[in-house]
Amino acid sequence: MAEYALILALIAIVAIIALIFLGGQVSKILSTVAIDLARRRSQVMRTAGVLPGGSSSRGSPSGEADSPPPRSSIDTSVGSLP
Repeated sequence: MAEYALILALIAIVAIIALIFLGGQVSKILSTVAIDLARRRSQVMRTAGVLPGGSSSRGSPSGEADSPPPRSSIDTSVGSLP
């Protein structure tokens, strides 16, 4: 039974060390994926006419062009991965 505890402890240590060294890269990748999904969702919603600026006839009530959504201040550049 002690062998299983040692194996579990070793796996936990390796996982913690991997997260410490790769955590920044994983965070950048997940942020990039989240931003891309949000942009695609807004494009789909806009195309479906749910959001202003879409191809639907339900544009802004004043007939003026809708302004684009604000850009995110998050840096989406991932760089080169090892």
